[in-house]
Amino acid sequence: MDEESDVAALMDALEPLAPGFDWPLPDVDVDDVLLDLEQSSPPESTDTLDKDDSKPTQISIAAGKNSTRERLKAELTYLRDKVETLEGELQSLKAKEATSVTEDATAAPMWRRIAIRQVERRRVAEAENTRLKTVLDAQIQVAKSFEQILRKRSNEVVLDLYEGARGSRKRHRSEDDFSVVYQQFLEEIQSAYAIVDQVFDARNLSDEYNESVRNYTTKTRSTGAHEQVYVEYVDVTVLPFPFEKASRAIWEANIREYLDKKRPIQNSRREVDHFGVRVVFQGTHTLTCTIVTRQYVESDRLVLVWRALNRVSSASQFYADETGWTVVKRVPTSNGASEKVAMQTCVQLVPRWLDSDLALPHPGSRQIQAGELTKAIVESIEEGMLGITENVENLLLDEAIGERTALSALSYTNSNGTC
Repeated sequence: MDEESDVAALMDALEPLAPGFDWPLPDVDVDDVLLDLEQSSPPESTDTLDKDDSKPTQISIAAGKNSTRERLKAELTYLRDKVETLEGELQSLKAKEATSVTEDATAAPMWRRIAIRQVERRRVAEAENTRLKTVLDAQIQVAKSFEQILRKRSNEVVLDLYEGARGSRKRHRSEDDFSVVYQQFLEEIQSAYAIVDQVFDARNLSDEYNESVRNYTTKTRSTGAHEQVYVEYVDVTVLPFPFEKASRAIWEANIREYLDKKRPIQNSRREVDHFGVRVVFQGTHTLTCTIVTRQYVESDRLVLVWRALNRVSSASQFYADETGWTVVKRVPTSNGASEKVAMQTCVQLVPRWLDSDLALPHPGSRQIQAGELTKAIVESIEEGMLGITENVENLLLDEAIGERTALSALSYTNSNGTC
């Protein structure tokens, strides 16, 4: 086969190597390839060079060889550049995948915790449905039994009206007292909001995103003539949800925690950015909590501030004065990682007596009793924080499921419409 045939065959073999070719390439030296081509060409005959009529043919062959070499060199240069580009992209993808795996590993415990709570939520809901069905059946039987008795209540109506009037006077007094506390707390909340950064910075809480932070400690501070005892509760919770959605859910969860009808509510008020309620918590100790909470929406975070009074029914002269802050902010993550938010909470609880503050220089039965009652209140606060977190998770998961269901329905409608 002559030189032109060799060159043509080589070019035909290289034709698939066009831009976009992604096969692995051997490390080829362009100069070596060109040298092999030159050495493989047969030597030109001296007799042929001496003939004048063969000069045009020699010139055309030389031009063809140069053109082929340039084309081959350009192809190999392009392929070498392509290999370098693809290797760079491969390394970038490997680095991004490693980062993604790390982020997924940190988020896995959060989703596991949420999944466990959802399973428990379903179990409780099923048990509650069974209980309610049993109660409903019993109430139906009771209603039938009292059907005749209810027809003979004409004399009892007057007594009910009298008792209702007495209860109404008590309710008015309670509402007046609640209104005074409500207005006072709103003013104090504004002052507490002004020092939120100072409080968090002093406790190294501003940049804390570790969920293992959850504890309460007993501290003292100077209040004039004596040292005042107070309990400080700190908690950090991380949620694997976007900031905007999480902020709305956290505010709604706080409202649900205190305004839910599952607990007796004596008084309540609700505005756009704040609410107040006097609610009774049933447990080892019956606890009456009067709380006012307000939200402050900032550009990069949500701040919740509340003031509360906690009274224990078993100790009428004892109460706990409560001030709390919750800051909701984004958790710093690397590029491409899923967004997470942190709920950073600090609560300060001051045990008091109606006649005087509880002070260190006066140890005795009061302090022992105050310690026991304060512990009960702290446990109630911890339970409330857990309830708020569960409400947040439930709200966000329900919202995500609703969005996915709506999207699926829309896709189904569109697909049927185009058929």
